[in-house]
Amino acid sequence: MNKMCNMSVQDQMRLVQVSRWNTVPVTRGQSVAEHSWVVAVLYREYLIRAGHDIHRIDTGTVQAMYHDVTESIIGDIPTPTKSFLGESFRKMENMLQIPYDMTAHERGALKVCDLLESLWYLDMYGVGKHAEMVQDGISKRMNKLISSHPDKFIMINLIGDVLAGELSI
Repeated sequence: MNKMCNMSVQDQMRLVQVSRWNTVPVTRGQSVAEHSWVVAVLYREYLIRAGHDIHRIDTGTVQAMYHDVTESIIGDIPTPTKSFLGESFRKMENMLQIPYDMTAHERGALKVCDLLESLWYLDMYGVGKHAEMVQDGISKRMNKLISSHPDKFIMINLIGDVLAGELSI
């Protein structure tokens, strides 16, 4: 077992096999490992732009890489299903999740980067009305998170750069 996580290294390595977007039509599949890597790239960029020191940048990047590690055990569960399961799902996920040393603002920024990666991915590979509806929902959730965040202007610029293709991922 990894001291950082309540699961074996082999369990964690399965993230390359866990598929995302099972209920959304896409032209190209994506693994949870691929998603986690891009979220880590985006979160690292956010931390740099927000002026964090190198230790926080490095620690935050690793935390972002592991943000969905529980999905190696439970799979990628669509957000509406997570909402339906409510507290039961959160308890199960918390039993497996890595304990992060993050402030509420950092957790919020990580969630924005998580949603931004999903928005970017669906913009690139999503197909049809259902994918558009999912994108719209993601965009609304992201905007709600950003509106109350102290670094909202940094995040808005990061989002603009990613969606405009000016920040290569």
